[in-house]
Amino acid sequence: MEDYEAMKTESPVPVFACWNGIVVFKADPVLPIHLRSNRTLSNDPLPFALPATHPAAIGPNPGLTPPVRFRASAPGECFSSECFLLPYDFRRVFNMQRIFVNPRVIVGYEWRYV
Repeated sequence: MEDYEAMKTESPVPVFACWNGIVVFKADPVLPIHLRSNRTLSNDPLPFALPATHPAAIGPNPGLTPPVRFRASAPGECFSSECFLLPYDFRRVFNMQRIFVNPRVIVGYEWRYV
């Protein structure tokens, strides 16, 4: 009900993965380890194991894990969309669980729809 009310008031809504045209996130997960701010990613080990089909190499904790990259599905994964895979990797590899969509952002691929 809380998410439904947020959509009705055009407030940010928590989502699992998708966005439509715009996303904002802290850059640490995509930066090489030596360039990170050390304020975004945890130094604690992940609280769960990655699925056996996940292609990522992980460090001892999210702060010491190699950067995430846009990628195609790995063999054995059923996911294929980049708007799913990138936030999925943020969640599974870096334990970044809060992803929101902003319903006030107007997106269109053709000017007449904007």
